[in-house]
Amino acid sequence: MSIGGRSGAGISDDGGSSTGETCAPGRAPLRRLTRAEYIASLTTLFGDVSAATALLPQERRSFPVGNAADSQEVGLEQATAYARIAKQLAQRTTQDPGSLAKLAACAAQPSPDSACARTTIETFASKAFRRTPTEHELNELLGLHASVSSSGGNFAQGIAAVLSAILQAPDFLYRIEWGTEAGPRPDVRRLTGHEMASRLSYLFWGTSPDEGLRAAAESGVLLDSDGIAREAARLLDDPRSHAGLAAFFEDFLELYQLPELVRSDPAYSAQLGGWLQRATQRFIEAQIFERGASWPSLLTADRAFVNGPVSGFFGIAGISGEQWQEVALDSTQRLGLLTHPSLLMTGTFSDSTNPTQRGYRLMEKVLCRHVDAEPPNLPLELGEPAATAETTRQRWARLTSGSNCVPCHRDMDQLGFAFENFDSLGRYRTQDHGLEIDSQIDVTGLGPTHGPIELVKKLASMPETQACFARRFAEFGLGKSLAGDSAGACLTEDIARRFQASGSDVRALLLNLTQTDAFLYLPKDR
Repeated sequence: MSIGGRSGAGISDDGGSSTGETCAPGRAPLRRLTRAEYIASLTTLFGDVSAATALLPQERRSFPVGNAADSQEVGLEQATAYARIAKQLAQRTTQDPGSLAKLAACAAQPSPDSACARTTIETFASKAFRRTPTEHELNELLGLHASVSSSGGNFAQGIAAVLSAILQAPDFLYRIEWGTEAGPRPDVRRLTGHEMASRLSYLFWGTSPDEGLRAAAESGVLLDSDGIAREAARLLDDPRSHAGLAAFFEDFLELYQLPELVRSDPAYSAQLGGWLQRATQRFIEAQIFERGASWPSLLTADRAFVNGPVSGFFGIAGISGEQWQEVALDSTQRLGLLTHPSLLMTGTFSDSTNPTQRGYRLMEKVLCRHVDAEPPNLPLELGEPAATAETTRQRWARLTSGSNCVPCHRDMDQLGFAFENFDSLGRYRTQDHGLEIDSQIDVTGLGPTHGPIELVKKLASMPETQACFARRFAEFGLGKSLAGDSAGACLTEDIARRFQASGSDVRALLLNLTQTDAFLYLPKDR
């Protein structure tokens, strides 16, 4: 086995790749809870936390994988927010006997003793840390409680101080993984049961483990791939998995941008952005969980979910009200996920379309064809303003015709030109500035293609597209890029092979990721 790549030795009954080869797990970066995971984890502990987290800063997202661990830094504003939220929730949870009773029955008694303090703290810390706290950790927390008491505070105030400390501890804010060498392979470290429970829970549900996962961790079920597969199937069958998969698509499709976009067109508002966002998520949910659709099916589906506010953007008439309705699309104009108005709007930061931005996202997200960053100080030959009206495509071709631009812009812009039949709000059109739109393109590996409908059908049929989707999901699930090293290349090939064998089934992709060496193990050197 080579730590850098793969070996011919397979894994038998104790886990790993079933393809006859094993991949090194690669780097396992320290992962902070994303904003959504943090709020969901707090909700698991406290119930509704919307008021407490309302001012939590938005987080910086990387590209093309928004939750990459290396980009999840904690600045002063975020650390301050963590402290404020922890204090507020701790006070809310200890404000009266009824609230204290939710932590531990003994905590609501008139004069709780030190044994009750230990029970209360240990119970909460186990849930927050997603594992049993060590004796050293318990002693430190009990010491904090005693310090508050010795300074004149009562039992509830001491518990509040401890809860606040726990909620700001690295073991709550981060998914810390140490692993153990007591595993089936000498070249890697196996995750502990509780570490695996967290990996599974955040992958499928986007929040901390439930009682079932914690019990599985304690019993040793999560120490081999068969037990992990059974628990993964249970999590996927639970309705909470809908939210977990939605988090991936929210990131992958950059749907989080919609409520924040600014347009001068009076047809657009932040509220409309939210409706368009939900229209796409409802479509994805129905396709995957109600129809068991494959990734190609999502790209070519001839139906969508609309309500009154968004129906016109999909070209559907006669719909009113806020209730979602499934409708048939005019498949000569719009087909599948890539023609949703929500996707056609993201990445376009003006009232005009931007073929480069649309094409860039297709290159990186759908085809995994990396586009290098623009070189510094690159001269842009803007040229003179056009003497007559011109389409966006004509203007773009004029502005990027210089030798400095063509190598990068050719395929990228061609992909964007195919979607020029949609304006900056994703509405179908046949003219741009009074001129007929030319959506004929010729992209490397796709050949001559006429318009968005033919393009999405070609993309859906390409093995390159299927492999790219599998890779992007694996990167999101692991919180890291798979580019740049042999371990990542090995996993990319492995997960793509599994995805192809499943018929590009999205639900199977979640399950298959849990059986890869990158998910099951940690590198030897931590």
